[in-house]
Amino acid sequence: MSDIISFKADLNRFAESIDAKVQDVIRRIVIELFNRFTFENPVDTGYSQSNWRININEPDTTVSTPPTSQERDANKSKKGWINNALGADLSEIVGLTTIGIGRVESGDSVYVTNSVDYVRYLNEGTSKQAPSGWIQIAIAQVVAQVNDIVAA
Repeated sequence: MSDIISFKADLNRFAESIDAKVQDVIRRIVIELFNRFTFENPVDTGYSQSNWRININEPDTTVSTPPTSQERDANKSKKGWINNALGADLSEIVGLTTIGIGRVESGDSVYVTNSVDYVRYLNEGTSKQAPSGWIQIAIAQVVAQVNDIVAA
């Protein structure tokens, strides 16, 4: 009887370790996708770049307040709206946006979204800063890394 109880406890520990590993892999894949989308996003004012969102179990369709034309003009020659008008470094924005990913559990759906109305056009190649299909390219690059992410 004690062997059965011990075996059951071993199975439970194994299941918990698998679940923790799955959660870690999901987090790492989502953060990698988010980072690629954010850093590959063509930047003029940085508005579309600053509107990438991560949410669990439903898409986040919110967008930040767009910069005024004066703010756009003042920041155009710099690093863009995200870095200057908000007074923040992009890595700080990434860190703040990815905090919620720590709550992801096995079985959750995780969404990485950008609801800025023109991000679709940027992805179609309207900017010379990124190739057409840069979102699909980023996804393909992360998919190609999945085995490395799982092995880590």
